[in-house]
Formats: sequence, structure tokens, C-alpha cells
Amino acid sequence: MAKTKELSKDVRDKTVDLHKAGMGYKTIAKQLDEKISPRGVSMIMRTVRNQPRTTREDLVNDLKAAGTTVTKKTIGNTLRHEGLKSCSARKFQGTGQLYRIKGMMDGAMYCQILGENLLPSARALKMGRGWVFQHDNDPKHMAKTTKEWLKKKHIKVLG
Repeated sequence: MAKTKELSKDVRDKTVDLHKAGMGYKTIAKQLDEKISPRGVSMIMRTVRNQPRTTREDLVNDLKAAGTTVTKKTIGNTLRHEGLKSCSARKFQGTGQLYRIKGMMDGAMYCQILGENLLPSARALKMGRGWVFQHDNDPKHMAKTTKEWLKKKHIKVLG
């Protein structure tokens, strides 16, 4: 079933009831806790899909131009809720490329993502040779295949 621009029936009924009770738009929005409309979510996802290097600040400005005011945190939560997880290089210059993960990720898939995104992102961010890669103790990060791949590519790992 395709997403529509309309609100669901229960949300619409709640909105009408609150409006009839004399509440203003901001009060209703706070009570219903709807941060971004479905149309805004689709706009965010379309932009990120077409331009993976888009920053949250750019998305906030795009939404502001469209008439919706949101924070960077809301953009991040929306992307995470829509299934876009970031596997990216982070540095002062910004983030690297984002990669959409479909299904469960294992060590082999993690190596594939690193191969496609880590080094190109480091080059695009002009990080030079002195950068250090950091990840946590997740089993896919500590897998033999991952360690061998990082060693083969001569990537310094923190920890």
C-alpha cells in the first residue's frame, strides 16, 4: 500500500477534536508528537537516496524552505526510523558516504561496505594518511575476515 499525503483517520480525528476544544496548532502538534509529515519524510529519503553526501543541516534548510521546521536530531531519528543506518567516516570535514543496510549484516557484508565506502570517503574528505579507523566490539567488527581486510588494506584501527 502506497503512502498518502493524508493523515490516518485516528490522527485526523484527534486533531479535529483538539481543534474544536480550542487548542492552537502548536499545542496540537506537541500533543500528537508528529514531528515530520509523511510528505516531509519522503522528501528527506528522496534527497538522501539521490545525494548520499547530503548533511543533516542541508536537509533542515530544505525542509525549512518547504515550510517545516525541524532539528538535526529529528532528521537523524527519521533516517534511522526509515532504515538508513550510517556506516561512514566521521571527521570535522563531515561524514562520508551513507550506506543503506537491508536485512542482517554479518562480517562479510561489513567488509563489503568498508571496501565500497571507507577508502573513497577518506579520499573525498581529504584526510591524508594519518587517520585512524574506530569501531566498537560488535562481533562483525571483530570477525577474522574484517580484521584480515583491515590489515591487508593497512588501515590503523583504534583499540
